[in-house]
Amino acid sequence: MSTKKRPLDPVNQLVLDAGAEANLARRVAAELASRSDLSQEKLARLMADAGCPVPQSAISRIVKPPRGGARAVSVTEAIAFAKVLGISLAELLLPEGALENAEALRELAYGPELRAEAEAYRSRYEYFVRNLAETVRRSGDLSQHVDQVLATAQADLDIWDAKPRSSERAGQRRRLSGQVAFLRDVVANRDAR
Repeated sequence: MSTKKRPLDPVNQLVLDAGAEANLARRVAAELASRSDLSQEKLARLMADAGCPVPQSAISRIVKPPRGGARAVSVTEAIAFAKVLGISLAELLLPEGALENAEALRELAYGPELRAEAEAYRSRYEYFVRNLAETVRRSGDLSQHVDQVLATAQADLDIWDAKPRSSERAGQRRRLSGQVAFLRDVVANRDAR
């Protein structure tokens, strides 16, 4: 019987990588390098103030391990590093970009469900528009009313589009645009019969 190891899927690999002290060391080193106001000495003081004293020499062995290997980091120290650096523990422990990858994996898993929902809504919408268009087609007065409302909404939309854009007006324009698109769908279905 073969005991070949199967490659881990990306989510399991992220979980496996979560405990890697090398990721913590890289992240602490990156924070030290990117913050001009933070030195190993200051980080050591901040760690002590947070109730988890870690001497500067230990921080140095964490971020720049000697030949003998990196200094081990306790769970308490990892939590304190995250708190002092103002980042989540997950960000501290996971490889760079791993949180974004995990979010992307979640979105990839959710995508098919969301697409199925969108198709169901689209089918319901098309059914609704066809039935409404049939009712409008049978009633001359209602048909004229829909044409008038569409013309008015289109004219309003044209006026909106001539105005400078602003974020406050974006929602109003989106609703007006939706109304115009909906009425066009109804009229197109009405006239197709």
